[in-house]
Amino acid sequence: LKTELEGGSELEAAVETIEEGKVPVTAVTFQIGSNDATGLVGKCKESAWYLEHGYKSLIECISHEAGSEGYVYPGGGFAHIETNIAVTIKVLRDAGYTGKIAIIGYYEPEALILPGSAQLFLLLNESVKAKVAAEAYGANVKFVNIFPTFNPETTLYKEGESSKEKEKLENKERKTLTKLTEYPLNNDVHPTAFGYKTIAKLISKAW
Repeated sequence: LKTELEGGSELEAAVETIEEGKVPVTAVTFQIGSNDATGLVGKCKESAWYLEHGYKSLIECISHEAGSEGYVYPGGGFAHIETNIAVTIKVLRDAGYTGKIAIIGYYEPEALILPGSAQLFLLLNESVKAKVAAEAYGANVKFVNIFPTFNPETTLYKEGESSKEKEKLENKERKTLTKLTEYPLNNDVHPTAFGYKTIAKLISKAW
């Protein structure tokens, strides 16, 4: 799921493997856009950016930046990510690959630190999933939604809500994120080894 390459991108390596034909390729999985989405949230955390555009809350900033009128990315954050997904798939198809493609969805490791930020990733998953269902990216493409697994409690409580139940849900989500990602302990947004295995199982179920 995550490959370190010397002097090239993972997409270039995939195209080379496909075109060489030495190894049969029966499925391609990829996930792009997490850094873009995280960068968008990062902008909304900057006081200068926040004040410059007159946002009144983190939710308002994130929602606006995700939409077509957003300032961070021309056309909005979602359009930027979804365009890159389309381009990636086109490159694979143009290389002659006609098999299965699984687009891996998104999760928010900072959900508990930035209450409300997970909403962006929840909506991004829904948007990409809808495009896949409508075959906007062509046939033989699946969407693997990992958000409910990595952020299982996020949608069950509201920002600003104060209750023992909210605290209980947050503690449960913190345990989940600590188990599946490096973020709570090491400030690394990538999955742990167990997190990667979990994603692999979700991919297998999608087919």
